[in-house]
Amino acid sequence: MELIRLEEKHLPDFLTAIKLVMTDADMLHMEVDKLYKEAISDPERFIREQDDPLGLGADIEMPDGTFVKRLPSIVRHMWDGEICGRIGFRWNPGTTDLPPTCLGHIGYWILPHKRRNGYASLALKLMLDEARKVGLPFVDLTTDPENISSQSVIKKNGGEFLNQIPLPPQHGEGQIMYWRIKL
Repeated sequence: MELIRLEEKHLPDFLTAIKLVMTDADMLHMEVDKLYKEAISDPERFIREQDDPLGLGADIEMPDGTFVKRLPSIVRHMWDGEICGRIGFRWNPGTTDLPPTCLGHIGYWILPHKRRNGYASLALKLMLDEARKVGLPFVDLTTDPENISSQSVIKKNGGEFLNQIPLPPQHGEGQIMYWRIKL
């Protein structure tokens, strides 16, 4: 498995992957559905915004319908001959702080049939190199309290549990667990 930049030639594979994710009960359907619609409606912009280290892309629509300024970010796709997952890294230049609308520096998902192959652990390890390049001393990640697999991925990469708090209102209801990986 390797991390790749999404290119136009990968778009059909990405759309197939997104359809699989949309049927997975463990995924946040609103966010995945939004990705699918963005990729279909303006493929060039969608691909361009996968690599936005200056944060120049369009504002981000939150699950509650509000908009926030895009942070610098990069998104890579896990590839083993086909797209098997996605991982993104975002940061706020000059600080380790993130706005309250951003649930962590790094987020990822794996297609259901590609889980338990070590892809998420490897992808996170590779993305930590990107975080080091921008000079962060640590990254924060979040998981749902029930997502034991994701918690295991974070722990394998040196993550330590920080706390569990209510989700920020822009993201809905429930609890979220915060984790930190020192770089």
